[in-house]
Amino acid sequence: ESLYLAKAAKEVALESVYNSKKAGLLASCGLDPIGPEHTNEEIVEKLEIYREKIEAVAVCTMKTVAVKGTPKYDLREISKERHTQMIAVVRMAMGKRAMVPMHPLNADGLDWGCNHMSVEIGANPRDDDMENVKWYPFPSDEVKKLMIEKGFEIGTIDDFRHIMPYDL
Repeated sequence: ESLYLAKAAKEVALESVYNSKKAGLLASCGLDPIGPEHTNEEIVEKLEIYREKIEAVAVCTMKTVAVKGTPKYDLREISKERHTQMIAVVRMAMGKRAMVPMHPLNADGLDWGCNHMSVEIGANPRDDDMENVKWYPFPSDEVKKLMIEKGFEIGTIDDFRHIMPYDL
């Protein structure tokens, strides 16, 4: 019965995305939160849906942050290398048709296909550090510096509208 409910929930979610697209919205998806319990097959299945059915304009990867006291804390987190590998897989699956954000950023991700950074400030519900003046591992000024060092141009959506593979 729970498998049936999960399948029905997936169909409802896809229908919601399709209706949003009919209304003129763009779809952004995420492989998140990713933990060691997620298999390669699950990840590929999601990427196929994002690419073929949803036509996502962005596919983010965000690793699970192991928070003490939560049910999956003992599973821990995926490694930096595994997260970077997922960035490369997302980039290969989505090609140039989607932005590929990485959360949290690691500098190697920029070499493996990540091309979009979001820097959050404030308490993060996936973390037990409630300091609201920084974002781990890089504050916004360091992200900007790192991206420039890696050869990226920094700008707003309006600055890059002419090179995006989709209309905004």
